[in-house]
Amino acid sequence: MSKKNNIEKQEDKKKQEKDEDKKLINNMFIRNQKYPETDMLFTFQLKSLEDIKNDCYIVLDTNVLLAPYETSNKSLDVLKTIYKELIKNKKLIIPGQVVREFVDNRPKKISDLYKSLSNNKNKKPSSLPDIKTVPLFENINEYEELIKVRKKLNEELEKHWEKYKNAINKVLELIESWSLNDPISLVYKELFDKDVILDITSDKVDKNDLEWRKKNHLPPGYKDSDKEDGGVGDYLIWYTILKIAKEKKQSVIFVTDEQKNDWWHKADKETLYPRFELIDEFRRFSEGHSFHIINLSRLLELLKIDKEIIQEFRELREKHEKYTVNMNNLKERLGNATENFLGRELTPDLLESVFITLVPLKIEEFYTQELQKQFSEIIQEINTPPKRTELAKDKEKAIKIAENLFDLYKRVFSIENTELELWV
Repeated sequence: MSKKNNIEKQEDKKKQEKDEDKKLINNMFIRNQKYPETDMLFTFQLKSLEDIKNDCYIVLDTNVLLAPYETSNKSLDVLKTIYKELIKNKKLIIPGQVVREFVDNRPKKISDLYKSLSNNKNKKPSSLPDIKTVPLFENINEYEELIKVRKKLNEELEKHWEKYKNAINKVLELIESWSLNDPISLVYKELFDKDVILDITSDKVDKNDLEWRKKNHLPPGYKDSDKEDGGVGDYLIWYTILKIAKEKKQSVIFVTDEQKNDWWHKADKETLYPRFELIDEFRRFSEGHSFHIINLSRLLELLKIDKEIIQEFRELREKHEKYTVNMNNLKERLGNATENFLGRELTPDLLESVFITLVPLKIEEFYTQELQKQFSEIIQEINTPPKRTELAKDKEKAIKIAENLFDLYKRVFSIENTELELWV
């Protein structure tokens, strides 16, 4: 190695050490930077939702705008009435980032509706089973009547099945004609104009502040740092909320089904209250006002909306929470299984430990037919100890199954990134 290379290497090392020292110093004073006004940490009194609900701004998250794609028309009508009233009183704000995320995720919601209907079209119920011919029943009127009724019902089933398929095809054609003119988008087009949307353009973003937040795990956004956008989505929404705080000097209720740890303090995976860093930062920007985070069903409760509508949105939230739990369970089990394959000699005991955790999983937990099929094929190869013992003798086959497992694991992650990121 040349003398020049040695010098460059030493300089790079010094620079790295200097950067590490700087980072250490910054982290040493992170609490000072998070909470600069210590006198207010004890004296500030956060007002309750009841106290601020009639004199605050309501800010909506992306998952709230997407929710009507999974609820009834009646619920959409109720939301439209609520939003109209809030807009009339100049109390509703949609961050520009939320609008962009809605436009990106709307096609997926419509695609899910399309796939669901299309799948139903292909699930023709079986005809009534044949009735076993018994000589004893020949020429008995009741038996002859039974045969006639069965034949008629099968004919009716065939006739109505065609009507049913035609009806589905018409709805599918309607969905295919939608651009940004589906019923929900039309409601938003009518309601949300430039007076409702508060946009923070990229040139207004303090990128140094964003990086500082991520490095020091200051909420929100740092939990999404591995996403394609580096977690800037939550940051832009929060930046919008702080802009409201600074300019309007009023309290804010942020309506979201977001449950990540960089928005909430939690106990046993249950959300308790917003991260105190957010509450205190909002207080400083708003000069003493309050910040709350609630889900959509809680907002409807505050506004005394019909309990039936509240229940519909509560059930939707529970559905997504269950989805999240199942997906995390899948990730954990698949992750453990794939990790155990790496750099290990294939033995019956190893295959037992790797695969045994997967066998109890229900195929339905994979949500898509493609993943269900792939998982089913893996299970068929590993679902008994003798099969796993034989598999240990066939290294090439075992490696192929491992590759399929890796692929399944990656696709589970992919589903989370495309479908769950707005709910987790």
